Amino acid sequence: MARKKLRKVLAWTLAATIAVIPVNMTWASESADLFSDSSENIESVEMAADKTDSLQQEEADTQPIVSGGEEEDTFTMEDSVEVFSAGDESDGNEKSSDEAQIITGEGEFTVNANEAFIFQPKKEATYCISTNKDNAFVNIKISPTSGVESYSGYCTLKTSLESSYQTYIAGIDGDVKITIKEVPSIKEISVDEQKLPSDYTCLTETVIDNEFPSDLPVTVILDDENETELKTNSGYIDGYGEVGIVYENSNGEFLWDESSGNTRPLRPTVSGQYKYHFFCKADPDIKSIGYGVTVKSFDEFFADNTVTVDEEGDTFEILLNREKYIKNYDNDHPYNYNYGFKIDVRETTTYYRNFSDILYFKSWNSATESWETKCWEKAGAFELQAGTYYAIFAEKQPLDFSLRQTITSKAPEKTEISHISLKNTQEPPILYDEFLESMDNGDLEKCLKNAEFEVDLVDNTSRIIKLGDAIEGYEEYGNLHITSFEPEANDKQYKIGLSFDEDEYENEYYIDLNVAHVTDSENEIGGLSNSEAPSQTYTFSGNDDVRYFYIENRLDISQTFHLGFVGHTKDADTTLLTATVNESAWTYRKLWIDRYSDKAYADKTVTLSAGSKMYLGYFGDAASVELVTNNIQLKSIKLKQNSQQILQGVSCLTNELEDLYFEVEYEVNGETYVISLTPDENDNTDDENDNTDNLSIQVLFDNKHTSVENLESGKYQVKCRIPEISNEYRDAGTLTVSSYDELFAPPSNVGGTVFFDKSKTFRGMNYVGFNITKKGYYKISFLPDDNYEGDYKFVAANINGYYTMNSSSMMSPYGHHRYLDEGLYMVFAQGAGAVKITVNDTTLDDLKKLYKECLNLDEAIYEKGSWESLMTALTKVKKFLDSCNDGYDVDELANNLDDLIYAKDSLVEKTEIDLSKNPQFVWNTREETKIDANGTVEVGQYDVNAIFQYTNDEYHTIVRKCDVVPMSVNSTDGKIRVLYFDATVTMNGKEFTCRKIIPINTLKTDEKGNHSSTEVIVEPGAPNITGIGLDKINIEDILSSQEKIKYNDPNTNMDIKISFPIKGIDINEKKYSKEKFKIQAELDTIIANMSGNPTYGIIDCFDISMFKKVELKKKVSEAKPISDAHQEIIFERELSEEAKNIPAGFNRKFYVIRIHDDKAECLDATRNGNTLSFKTSKFSIYAVAYVDVKASAPSPSYPSTPSYPVTDVILSQDKADLTKAAETLQLTATVKPSYADNKTITWKSSDEKVATVDKDGKVTAVANGTATITATSADGKHSATATIIVKIAPEKLTLTTENKMLTKIGDSLQITAKVEPDNAYDKLIWKSSDEKVATVDAEGKVTAVGNGEATITATTENGKFSESVTITVKLSNEPTINTITGYGNLKARSVTQSNNSIKVEWTRISGADGYIVYGSRCNGNGKVYKYKKLATITNGKTRTWTHTKLKKATYYKYIVKAYKLVDGKKVITDASVSIHAVTKGGNYGVAKTVSITKIGNKKNATEVILKKGKTAQITAVEVKKDKKIKHHRKLCYESSNTNVATVTSSGMIKATGKGSCTVWVYAQNGVYKAITVTVK
Repeated sequence: MARKKLRKVLAWTLAATIAVIPVNMTWASESADLFSDSSENIESVEMAADKTDSLQQEEADTQPIVSGGEEEDTFTMEDSVEVFSAGDESDGNEKSSDEAQIITGEGEFTVNANEAFIFQPKKEATYCISTNKDNAFVNIKISPTSGVESYSGYCTLKTSLESSYQTYIAGIDGDVKITIKEVPSIKEISVDEQKLPSDYTCLTETVIDNEFPSDLPVTVILDDENETELKTNSGYIDGYGEVGIVYENSNGEFLWDESSGNTRPLRPTVSGQYKYHFFCKADPDIKSIGYGVTVKSFDEFFADNTVTVDEEGDTFEILLNREKYIKNYDNDHPYNYNYGFKIDVRETTTYYRNFSDILYFKSWNSATESWETKCWEKAGAFELQAGTYYAIFAEKQPLDFSLRQTITSKAPEKTEISHISLKNTQEPPILYDEFLESMDNGDLEKCLKNAEFEVDLVDNTSRIIKLGDAIEGYEEYGNLHITSFEPEANDKQYKIGLSFDEDEYENEYYIDLNVAHVTDSENEIGGLSNSEAPSQTYTFSGNDDVRYFYIENRLDISQTFHLGFVGHTKDADTTLLTATVNESAWTYRKLWIDRYSDKAYADKTVTLSAGSKMYLGYFGDAASVELVTNNIQLKSIKLKQNSQQILQGVSCLTNELEDLYFEVEYEVNGETYVISLTPDENDNTDDENDNTDNLSIQVLFDNKHTSVENLESGKYQVKCRIPEISNEYRDAGTLTVSSYDELFAPPSNVGGTVFFDKSKTFRGMNYVGFNITKKGYYKISFLPDDNYEGDYKFVAANINGYYTMNSSSMMSPYGHHRYLDEGLYMVFAQGAGAVKITVNDTTLDDLKKLYKECLNLDEAIYEKGSWESLMTALTKVKKFLDSCNDGYDVDELANNLDDLIYAKDSLVEKTEIDLSKNPQFVWNTREETKIDANGTVEVGQYDVNAIFQYTNDEYHTIVRKCDVVPMSVNSTDGKIRVLYFDATVTMNGKEFTCRKIIPINTLKTDEKGNHSSTEVIVEPGAPNITGIGLDKINIEDILSSQEKIKYNDPNTNMDIKISFPIKGIDINEKKYSKEKFKIQAELDTIIANMSGNPTYGIIDCFDISMFKKVELKKKVSEAKPISDAHQEIIFERELSEEAKNIPAGFNRKFYVIRIHDDKAECLDATRNGNTLSFKTSKFSIYAVAYVDVKASAPSPSYPSTPSYPVTDVILSQDKADLTKAAETLQLTATVKPSYADNKTITWKSSDEKVATVDKDGKVTAVANGTATITATSADGKHSATATIIVKIAPEKLTLTTENKMLTKIGDSLQITAKVEPDNAYDKLIWKSSDEKVATVDAEGKVTAVGNGEATITATTENGKFSESVTITVKLSNEPTINTITGYGNLKARSVTQSNNSIKVEWTRISGADGYIVYGSRCNGNGKVYKYKKLATITNGKTRTWTHTKLKKATYYKYIVKAYKLVDGKKVITDASVSIHAVTKGGNYGVAKTVSITKIGNKKNATEVILKKGKTAQITAVEVKKDKKIKHHRKLCYESSNTNVATVTSSGMIKATGKGSCTVWVYAQNGVYKAITVTVK
């Protein structure tokens, strides 16, 4: 528990933005050339070794990388650029950025994933870049100098003129469709100031998790015609991305991470007063107004509260200042107010404290160089090592006054609990053993809620408390509860376990309680029986916590009892404990009674078999119970005709072949009922609504067998009984069990044709068999008689019953293509008539023939959507046929055939579809949505078909396949909270959508291995309704008695799926006339006693159903409706605009009316903003209605509309420039209409440090910057803005520099510019007279390029002032290595060798004029070989060279260097590390790839997730290409971003900061394997 609270209160992670802004993602292995400057083709050269020039270079490289102890070379890698993977042969056709696709505006195009394209918009606008692939990331460089920003799903950004955005798509493979669309720009961003934290304090280091609220309602106004408003949802603006906060210092500077292109904010690093602004990542230039925040340093926070220590250093006295805290905005954690202080512990000491609240200690571990946190949660002893501790005292509320607390090494007097017993002076309530059988701990606490317990303490004092109470003065123990109870061996007592909250299951105290039996004469229980009057009342006596009574069926037939609890109040408990005895056999159950909110009454219906007696324990407050009994008599039971045959030993087929159905006729109070029952334990009826008396059936075959599973072939006499009616078994008919050999003639082999024999039927179906002698793909075709008109049902299975066929595709003349194992197969067909079946090998000719037929079809006669599906299938087939010249895969052949058959069979001729009837959506699960033990969500896959009805033809339907798109809603911690699956289909231009909603917290696996899940299905036409608290559903409440036994069986795993389909209904349809009448009658009752001529209206009606589906041992039951969940579930419905539009002068109240069991009931409905919520436990028809009552005064919640409201506000100008401090500008606001009731305007400036505005619209310039002036109407609904740009003109410009000479390529110097006066606008335009000599950036930094002189000029933005400095670049005569380039720009490898040659490859360096290859033999046998210059390549486009005339079976080493010509001299600009390769002809070879065998404890992984400060060891090996490898260098490791994770020379990864990066593992010949590291 301590660890849990610690994680919530103090995670010590960054929480500076509302939503977590994704960290900068580095480019993958191809990224170095994605944005290359050169566009020409690469050439390859081959030459012999050049021995004329020897480079006297030592074996060790000059650029070490993290490696695992190499024999010869060490090297480091700094920048993340292109690296090679094994087998990536260079062909000299690399694509550069100049060749990359250039997009200049809106449109759709296709690229290959990880292939770069360049977005160069022709105009300044806001664009959204999206893809058609799930899980795709849009990676983009916001500016040439920034890193790469990664956006999940889509990227929306504001572009500027003449900008170029280098982009590629990651996270997926293959082709991806890109859509670029112009969207409205962001005009304004604001936040509800009422909900801003008033006590927000920020620290320069992350100390408190969630130090800023993450759920603030931010509003973005778009710059479109309607000035559309968008609201945040979990930290996002739909379509525009993340929302965050950025800090502004006292100088007016915004703290941005420049490497992100100013899209990611930085935390303040200096204490002081700041402002924070809200921004959207799509356009960070648009910010909200600033709000003040105090920034404290780490030491300042922990010095806020005074600590004094005694001379011995044993006691610390802390004075907590009530106002000096930092708030934690974690809504799920109670300890949100954190007070900091610091203590120094001189030596290791055990401490105690005089308070019970939570305390945390933070200390620095120099060994691991990380902070460690310890939690002191309980008031016991706590040991601290010597050192300095930064402590946090966590409280639930701010202190009401300054508080003095003490931490001391002096142990307090020990006070513990020694014993708990029942108070001697009280008489305990009677407990009955029979009811304890069905009780849980909570039920027993209800029985003993008035019992008093004596708690003895070790200090010889005692306290008297009740269950649920705490010990006065010792509240830290928590409240007393029952933790266990079990019977003693004497059968007269129960052992009751008691414990306190904070000590649960650790220290359990036991008491013995006497128990009675309901059959004891001395404990006689009163009750009622049906031998008396049919309607009776039993009055409860006394004020017991639980009231006991019995009902008894004294007849020899089953009886239904209706129990009505008179006086049961709305909030009373609804639990019933039952113990039923029948012929000495006892059963125990817990039931829930149905209560009614509008009357003091509750009821329950139970059925008792003949001669049985039920004892009941009632927890409610009713004064009496009414009993009404029904007379029930069994008339007949018979086995249905199609159930009189069954196949021996076959299971797992379909209901048509397996289940036994019995027709049962019975009578209740003279009224006859006929229902269908089956003995299947998972399916007691085909319609539970028809089985209102909850009847079940038990079967005997020849008076001895109870199941068909082990029946031999032959005939069996069937007898049944309905235990709820009578214990007598009655004849129900004869069952014939047939063997496979008896039923089928010798089966046909593949290639033959078999006709169904009309004279032979099995369960109403014709049948035939066939034999598969060799496993493979087969075409199974059913060919019906052309004259036959009827419905077909086909079931096909092998002899073990584990395979079924799809009947619709088998009816296709092109057959059904499936993979079949060897064995005998059987086929059943209903209505087959003269149908015949053929089984043949699937061949390529089948596909070619069907393909040609489809090409001849006429598009004009088919509906557009179905034709497009066929075209998609044909395109796929053509691609497959074109690839078949060299053979084909039979799996792919069968899949293409099935897809094309399905598409052709799904063609819909143009005709009239009844679109007024929404289609029926059928969801089929291919892969369930799951959540693993680590909390990772595995998103499921679903196939969805929409079934449309033809007009005036109820038997003719169209089935269309839907597009299914998964979406998710994230919680504030970034975890997925809810999954949405939208199934969408278009018919005749109209789109229909059905939504499946899966709350992640309903995906559960209990300790027994039972799985459960819950989903809500919102069908088209239904209002947008969601369920709240679905994870609280008690699974056992909805299971049958047999299912409960299996559910609680530790050796059986059950899968329970709960669904809530929501369907809109038209209450005006004739079939709903009865429901409409009841709804209107209920509304009439509601308004009967209202004054003021109320009016009402029905907004909409809908049906909420509840279904369960149980899977046991791979056998899935049909979905069963649940009419009562036995517990209330909250549903939320979005209100329409019509519902929210309240007439002027009226108050509106909403009602939800439920029709259940022909009763109309008004439910409590609560409006919360735009949603209406209500609770229900029953599932049927609902209506949402409203009642409008004329208001005597305007409603505070929903104000009435004024007679003449403001419709618009217009400013005299929307933009202005001010050039002097204190310069003023008068803005005028015009209100429309001119006759509006209230034309008052309020004025506001977004940044008063730039410009202020008074109450009359007068604007005054203050300092450089941009401010937005907003004029808002009195009702706050309309406003207008003007952008004020203040640029104070400069009057003087001066340039200074300490040095005017540069001597190396890449060296730089800084020119400092001073603009006067100090408050002038200081933006300058810098320019170099000769960029071949020196370049200059926007900040005056000069970089050497080549020999010569260059004049650097700075000009003020208004062009009035200009100054220059002359810079000389004089390079040395000797070639030099460019000091600004590190390892990572030039990489080399070798994967191709022969007996006497080795091919060397390298990455091309932008701007290089050529390359020099150095090499030699590798060291060995005591000899050391120095590098020699082997080749000089004078073409900068070349990236390969072959070393020839080598000795076979010999290792060689190489280094490649890039050079640039400066004044005709070669200047080395980059160098690779050494690579080692061996010629063929010997026992050694090179690495094919690198294999990652383990990361931490995770085997064969390529990704790892770590918490900050945690480590994981990489275990990797080089995988040989064909022969073993002789190592001249061990594996090397490199991290793309050491701010996220570092890696040591031995492969130990350490998480250093939140985000993602790549760690590469390199073999000695240059091939690599990449590992994705995510730090949370």
